[in-house]
Amino acid sequence: MKPFLLSLALIFGAAASGGAQDAQQIALAARIAANGAHEFEGVRHAAEVEGCVLWTYVWKPEGEDPEALWTVFRLEMQGLDFPKQKDGLRYIHIEKFGDHSATMVLFKMRPPFQARHEKPMFRNPKPPFDPSPREAPYHYVFQYKDSGFILHEGVEGPEKAAQFVEDVLDYKRRYCLVMG
Repeated sequence: MKPFLLSLALIFGAAASGGAQDAQQIALAARIAANGAHEFEGVRHAAEVEGCVLWTYVWKPEGEDPEALWTVFRLEMQGLDFPKQKDGLRYIHIEKFGDHSATMVLFKMRPPFQARHEKPMFRNPKPPFDPSPREAPYHYVFQYKDSGFILHEGVEGPEKAAQFVEDVLDYKRRYCLVMG
């Protein structure tokens, strides 16, 4: 009887710790989304984590449309890196970006991974590109890139970008790298 009870305790203990890990993973993904979100002068940014894929979105006014989808990046975290800049940071804070400040997070993808960049045809993308199946008032295309950036204008300081990068890298280490 004792081995049976010990087995049950181990099973329920593993399930409980797995549940805690799921809660930690969900909380970390929510923090990434919060630090990837930003609004400034009609431009809205969002980020979300879906498994080991980081999605970033930007909506901007376009013609009569107050919120046209401007860009979407699909970044597989296994291949994602934020290279350190000359100052050792993984982002760039620009104090004077026109009449406001901005933060830029540069990213690179390790082969064989590439960033999928989805954008509307009204932005006049240069070939090559593939059609996107997105149903919207605009036609969209996919381009595949080895690097890119996420720009937030009108930020008060670099703290949000620093936390975003730290959390994405932490999430990647904890949940997206195969150990073996």
